[in-house]
Amino acid sequence: MRNILFSLKILFLSSKKYFILKISFLSLKIIFSMFILLFYRRVLNILTSYNEDLLVQLLSITILYLGVYILEIIVDSLNSLISYKYNDEINYYLDSLMIEKTST
Repeated sequence: MRNILFSLKILFLSSKKYFILKISFLSLKIIFSMFILLFYRRVLNILTSYNEDLLVQLLSITILYLGVYILEIIVDSLNSLISYKYNDEINYYLDSLMIEKTST
């Protein structure tokens, strides 16, 4: 447990901005996954129940699914960029920490 807290401390101290962004993107990724599961559930419910406007409901669900999927792709791209920059910040912080420890 102590090692986990130490790791989180290093991650937070290396860059507060990127730490919060990574947590936010992770949360968005979880929310998008839940939406996709709800879309599949809704499609199955629509297909198993007879309804007059079946095509309209399926079309609206498909459009919503595509919107969420496009947002997920955008968030993944931004997450990759943030990860790259965040890793640089972490490495720089660790290098600084090592230099500080060895100089004292």
